[in-house]
Amino acid sequence: MIESNEDRAARVAAVMSESPWAKAALCYEFDEATNTRDIEIAALTREVERLREIARAERDRGQGTLDVLVGERVGFCGVDNHTIVLKTSRGLRAFEVVEDEADGYRSMLDEAREVPLADTIHFREPVTEVTVGKVENSSAFSGYEMLDRNGHVWLKAGTDYSDDYYPCFVFDYTPPLATVADVEALPRWVPVGERLPEPGTDVLVTVVNYSGVLTVERVEYRGPYGNSRAMWWAGSWEVDRVTAWMPLPAPWVAL
Repeated sequence: MIESNEDRAARVAAVMSESPWAKAALCYEFDEATNTRDIEIAALTREVERLREIARAERDRGQGTLDVLVGERVGFCGVDNHTIVLKTSRGLRAFEVVEDEADGYRSMLDEAREVPLADTIHFREPVTEVTVGKVENSSAFSGYEMLDRNGHVWLKAGTDYSDDYYPCFVFDYTPPLATVADVEALPRWVPVGERLPEPGTDVLVTVVNYSGVLTVERVEYRGPYGNSRAMWWAGSWEVDRVTAWMPLPAPWVAL
């Protein structure tokens, strides 16, 4: 039986009245052919085609929720409000954790849905790697956790059931704090009067040139010359008027 334009319009209009994702699912029923003489039918058909594209995109992204990454190890590129940016095998992806407010006293996790990456502020490269976990069947918490290799929880988002009468939506972003050892291990400028590097070591140095301008150069420290001064060399040139030095930073390595 051939469907009339009127019936087609009625069916499309019914789809238009549904929620966006219901529309996206129903739109697969429609044929590509359309009687474009009817402007209203043509406009509705263009809307259905747009919804088809949305449905295809959502299908390709695994329904567009964070659940598709549960159990995977991904790069963590930061948090923007309640949106998480992760580097996956398909590139950078952003997920917004949405609160479902039950009433004025209770709030719970609704979903963690994929959103456009362009709407977020994030690091270009991951700051760490995390495993995406999902906690269910727990009397205290349900939702998502992201743990690094050391077991530190960078992010915890979901519903806290500590008070079972007043469940509470939580979004806890807790990057690890630096220890005293971490701070001491950071490269810093060392005045030459405090101590000198080991001979044969390449370092960065602060140099006061003859115009009084401070510059930074990479040199090799070759040890003391006689009993008076240190020897700093940049290639075949000796560098003098060095006031401080710093160890070279470690090279950048992609995660």
